[in-house]
Amino acid sequence: MRGSLSRAKRLNTQVALLYLDLDNFKTINDSLGHLAGDRVLQMVADCLRDCLRLEDVVARIGGDEFSAILDDVDSIDDAVATAERIIASLGDVDCSVGGERIQTSIGIAFYPDHGTDAEELLHRADNAMYTAKRMGKGRCFLAGTSSDDEESTGK
Repeated sequence: MRGSLSRAKRLNTQVALLYLDLDNFKTINDSLGHLAGDRVLQMVADCLRDCLRLEDVVARIGGDEFSAILDDVDSIDDAVATAERIIASLGDVDCSVGGERIQTSIGIAFYPDHGTDAEELLHRADNAMYTAKRMGKGRCFLAGTSSDDEESTGK
């Protein structure tokens, strides 16, 4: 992340951070077991790779949380479109482990609009993700222009 931000500062480009949390993943783990949960996590990782550009970076943060760093993004709309594509693609994945559909909530933070360092962007994207969950899950939410304004722009 720091490398992406350093490059963006130097080249005057933009970076989007997507922070994903799988909705109701605990239910899959509890009802079908941890092995099934691990298979779901692998399916999610594969789906994320398919939805993103080769130059984008995907990481599992831990548990059922992932992040994606989109370097050199043309606009906030492009980042939102990518998040919506991920949500739709994951919804199409039929887990062969019980027929459950995978849903995710995604928070989006944008450099430099929502923060200028990795910690601030992670915090803002995480807050936006929780706002998406509160709004009904299975959706993305764009961070507001200030930390007090997270609910200003929902998708």
